[in-house]
Amino acid sequence: MTLDTVTVVTEEPSVTLAIAIAALVLSLGGIAIQGFLYWLNGSRIRLELKWSMVGNAGVITMPHSRPEEIERLKKQGFSGIFLAVEVTNKGRGETNIVGFSAMLNNGFSFAPTAAGLPFNPTLPHHLEMHSQVVFHVPFEEVVLAAEVCTETGVAARDQYTARMQVVFGSGRKMLTKDQVAVKLGALRPTSR
Repeated sequence: MTLDTVTVVTEEPSVTLAIAIAALVLSLGGIAIQGFLYWLNGSRIRLELKWSMVGNAGVITMPHSRPEEIERLKKQGFSGIFLAVEVTNKGRGETNIVGFSAMLNNGFSFAPTAAGLPFNPTLPHHLEMHSQVVFHVPFEEVVLAAEVCTETGVAARDQYTARMQVVFGSGRKMLTKDQVAVKLGALRPTSR
């Protein structure tokens, strides 16, 4: 057999390359879809800072940006000023809430006991998908915590702010994006 009688078949390199690129694009698309579905199946938590007050029949909440409403509600018989956090699960997965507190900007926090506020849900709280729950902390206690820090000199600040923190069963902690000013000696809240 001589070399001139052997026929060598070669494919076009562009066809092979096109098939390899198409396979790569399809596999990356499949990975992206799996990642998106994994994200959808988990819990997606959103926190919103609110004010709340107690009335004869229950608790009323309002946006943290409207502290002027507190005086109107006092005239209607509502009492106590609470810092509240509304926890919303927008995802397809469930989660457990094991703790919550009002966190000062110096790192100190205040969490009420279960016996102190009977209208707070019991902990741990199982948060189903597409549901929400509200936790409350007495604002007076947050002011007192800031005053204790100032009087003792432990992590004292000129100005204090507070956010609400939620702790989940996985150990993950989340803080509200918004915060409120905590004025020492004054229990009238202001939004920030």
